[in-house]
Amino acid sequence: MGKEEESELEHDRGRPRLGEVAKAVTARLWGPDIALPAFCADSREIRPGNGFVALPGKRKDGHAFIEEALKKGAKAVVARLEDADKLSGDYPNVAFLGVADTLEALVEMARFYLRWVRPKEVIAITGSVGKTTTKKLLSQALSVQFKVCASEKSYNTLIGCSLAILSMESDADILVLEMGTNAPGEIAMLVKFFPPTLGIITEIAPSHLEGLGSIEGVLQAKLELLGSGRLSVLSYNFDNTTLRSALKAANKTLNFISVGYEHGSAWRILSSKVFIDDRGPRLNLLLEHGGKTFVLESALWERQYSYALAFALAASYHCGVPAEAAIAAIEEVLPEKGRGHTWMGPHGAWIIDESYNANPASMIASIDSASLLPCKGTRWALLGGMKELGGESDLWHRSVVERLRSFGKALLLGEEWKGTLADEDDRFRLVSSIEEGCAILDASLKPGDLLLVKGSRAYGLEEALKSWEERECCSLAWQS
Repeated sequence: MGKEEESELEHDRGRPRLGEVAKAVTARLWGPDIALPAFCADSREIRPGNGFVALPGKRKDGHAFIEEALKKGAKAVVARLEDADKLSGDYPNVAFLGVADTLEALVEMARFYLRWVRPKEVIAITGSVGKTTTKKLLSQALSVQFKVCASEKSYNTLIGCSLAILSMESDADILVLEMGTNAPGEIAMLVKFFPPTLGIITEIAPSHLEGLGSIEGVLQAKLELLGSGRLSVLSYNFDNTTLRSALKAANKTLNFISVGYEHGSAWRILSSKVFIDDRGPRLNLLLEHGGKTFVLESALWERQYSYALAFALAASYHCGVPAEAAIAAIEEVLPEKGRGHTWMGPHGAWIIDESYNANPASMIASIDSASLLPCKGTRWALLGGMKELGGESDLWHRSVVERLRSFGKALLLGEEWKGTLADEDDRFRLVSSIEEGCAILDASLKPGDLLLVKGSRAYGLEEALKSWEERECCSLAWQS
């Protein structure tokens, strides 16, 4: 940010009034000039005191839900000029910002507020896998010493990042954003509007190939992060030789913080061991940096989380958090549902819930990690197909099936798996629905078995877990 911009934003560290915001985004204000609230774009998520932005959608227009948001306690609304004008008379105690384009206004409001707060660091995390987990771990580590704002859930789009910024407290020290993409130019746009000072690229792997075309397309999309004029530090996956070579060729003057298993990593993972005790599965991580070794133990036990744990430690250490304090904070983070949450189901079998989403890299990593867990019975997998892989879909699905060699049984849901199975291999079976898969598992799972559940979100595999969660079971992974 230039000095001219900073001088324009003289303030007392409180949130700006909507009158100031209206001037900045060329909006017209009706109603009370209240302090800028946090905003939602989904009327179902409104809490009393929130703002609501009515965004156009492919199927539904947010303007149809303004009155629902108001009934739930929204105190400010961003809407088209004609809608704001019309509704302002009926709701005199609500602030209405009338604009020509609500999405453009949302982004400009976020840009204005980001300049207003001026956090010491804006951290952007991108990559084919591990973005959300890295964000959660890093935020936890940074919170030891700083006031941190991190985008909720997987808010990694232009809308999501804008909403995250508007939820930031005015005295926040660090903002942590997740930046995703399924088409060229999306990260470039995010970087243009919300330029990071520190970036993290977790991995380059087959993901969103329908929009990005190839691994090279994925690489170029993630490298759009380098377009930030404020970027001074980049942490990246040193083990990915494609990424490593591209960064070397980019000839960008940055402070690089590499993370990986290979010799030469600034933060080197010396070992990652999976074990199981009375608390459930655990991961023991040994890292080396600057001639010192660090031991970290986590309930995020799957080996692919080694990178997320290392990225969080490396970036927080760079920001000034002592390694021991960061490790203690990171070790408190527990797996979330859909992201490695592991529990004992009613059948007496371990259930690994990786149902949130899947691409080839994350699918293979989950299979490999599940293979490392001790299992007295049969290893099972319930896998949904992987979406958005374009012309390489068959290739990647066959690769996943080949990786299942350590599993005794696998149920495969989705058209993507057809043609991947050998006729003589009765260990694997195509199922037509979640219900069919659950019925087979209910009749088959026994104490000592292990079940991995994973697939693209389109298959809704979390539904397969609900009936088991509602029945009596023992969840161990969260216990201290």
